Amino acid sequence: MRNYPSLIGNRYGKLLVVEQLASSASGQRRWLCKCDCGGTHIATTGNLNRGRSTNCGCKKSPDLTGKVFGRLTVLGRSDKRNSRGARTTPMWRCQCECGNITYKATDTLTNPDLSMCSKCAAIYAASKARESAGFIEGTQLSKIRDMTPSAANTSGYRGIYYESRFDRWRAEIRFQNKRYYLGVYKNKDDAIKARRKAEEDLYETFLEHLESQGK
Repeated sequence: MRNYPSLIGNRYGKLLVVEQLASSASGQRRWLCKCDCGGTHIATTGNLNRGRSTNCGCKKSPDLTGKVFGRLTVLGRSDKRNSRGARTTPMWRCQCECGNITYKATDTLTNPDLSMCSKCAAIYAASKARESAGFIEGTQLSKIRDMTPSAANTSGYRGIYYESRFDRWRAEIRFQNKRYYLGVYKNKDDAIKARRKAEEDLYETFLEHLESQGK
C-alpha cells in the first residue's frame, strides 16, 4: 500500500492544514484547514496542490460595512464565527434600529425574517402569527364579521350577559384590545340594542376603513 505524505502543517495561500479527515467516497484524501481570517475549510489533496483551495471563501466575501439590511446596519466584520456543519463562516457586527448590537452571517442578513436583532425578531414573529390568525390593527376580523356567540355564552347574543344578583342584562364590547362597558338594562332587548349600536360605531366603521384601503 502506498504511503502518502501528510500535509499537516503545510500552508496553501491563506490556508494552514491542521488535521486529516476521512477520505471522500471516491477515495480522495480530505484535510481540515484553518484560514488566516479565522475560518475553516475542508479541501482535498488535489485541490490544495493545484492551487484551487487557497482560502475559506473570505476573499469572495465583499465588505458589507455601512450597508443596511432590513432593520440592521452593518458596523463591520467581527471575530465571531457561525457554524455551518464542518465549516464556519464569518459574522458581521450589526446594529438594529432598536439600538441592540447583534451578529449575523451574510445569508441571515439578506433574509427579511432574520435581518433584525433577536428581540425585534420575536416581536416580528408574534406579529406575523397574529396576522396569519386574521388580526389587523389588533382586531381579529373573523370575530367581528361573525357575530355567532361562543359556546359559553347563554344570552344568545355576543357581549350580552345576565347578572343574576341585580336581575339585569349587562352589555359590553371588545375592540382593539379594549373592553367598552355599555351599561346594564332591565330588558334584554335594550342591552342588545346598545350592543348593536356599538357594533355599528366600532366594527362597521373599522371594516369600511379596511375596505377603502383594499384590505
